[in-house]
Amino acid sequence: MPSWQAAFAALQKVELREAYARMLIGDSELPEASLARLRQAGLLLLVEGEYRVNESFYAETLEAEQRQKPQGLQRYLSLGKLEGLPQNRTDREALLRLLCGRLFEPGKHYSEAEVNGLLRVVSDDVPGLRRAMVDYDYLARVRDGSDYWLSEFAALP
Repeated sequence: MPSWQAAFAALQKVELREAYARMLIGDSELPEASLARLRQAGLLLLVEGEYRVNESFYAETLEAEQRQKPQGLQRYLSLGKLEGLPQNRTDREALLRLLCGRLFEPGKHYSEAEVNGLLRVVSDDVPGLRRAMVDYDYLARVRDGSDYWLSEFAALP
């Protein structure tokens, strides 16, 4: 199912916005990493070995949001925004893992400002969410908080 959060998280990066804009006007000569990340977010499709703009992304995403009655972990999100962490530990861990998978790329390092920008897409309590992701070992960081990355634990299926 298309995720507007994944698309917004990807498009928050200048280089990915520029790459997406170039794809929209027909320029497909872009770095593979940018194309792959835009595809992961659902904005591009890979058709017969070529990247193409997913023309139906917006309509499908809106339709899915409107028809979907919140179930499972989605019941903790209002219009994709986290209303608070679940009290149930199992749900809290699953929700943190889901959000990490949507917002962060395995193997990539982020500054605290980048982490905050990505978390702002899904929460008004950015410090609380960041702290929970670190406390539950989904995000790893250096002691001074200057460098964050998706932990191996979070990347497990």
